[in-house]
Amino acid sequence: MLESDATIEVEDDPSSHDLHETNTLLSFDNIRRHGLIIVLILGLFYLVIKKLRARLVSASNSSSSPEYSAEDEIRRREAVEAARMRLQERFNEDLKKYKEKKLEREKEEAMRRAEEWSLLQSGKSCSGLRRRVAEEDKDQTETDTKRRDKPKPRFRINDYNPLMGDTSGSRFRPSCRPTSGGG
Repeated sequence: MLESDATIEVEDDPSSHDLHETNTLLSFDNIRRHGLIIVLILGLFYLVIKKLRARLVSASNSSSSPEYSAEDEIRRREAVEAARMRLQERFNEDLKKYKEKKLEREKEEAMRRAEEWSLLQSGKSCSGLRRRVAEEDKDQTETDTKRRDKPKPRFRINDYNPLMGDTSGSRFRPSCRPTSGGG
């Protein structure tokens, strides 16, 4: 085998390259082939910039808000605590009134039971108890009759059933269908 010198000559002359054959990022062929991807990348870039601007604006607004001093914070907490105390005092007063009324009702109930027991022991409980119950019932019926002065309006007739028709029968009877003869 003979050794031969084989050399490859490469031309580095920039004037000899055709501009249409260059494979650069902004070539028309690449834009045509990957146009949708480029549009999506630009859209995402726009959204990211928009979000960053919004964050910067909100950060600048929050930093420009006035900071409260320690004295203002102490005054605010004292006002909240005073309001809580007023509400607690009002609640305690209402609770005290409720307990007094409950105790009074229990005393009245105990007195009534003691009276009924003494009437039962003396043998008069039936008439006294009946009289008291009759008076309570009379008061109750008077208020009930005032409420029931007007009868309720009826929206439908009791014996009407849409499946039955306008007949007054209680079972379904199909209407008579005359036949036209023939067969």
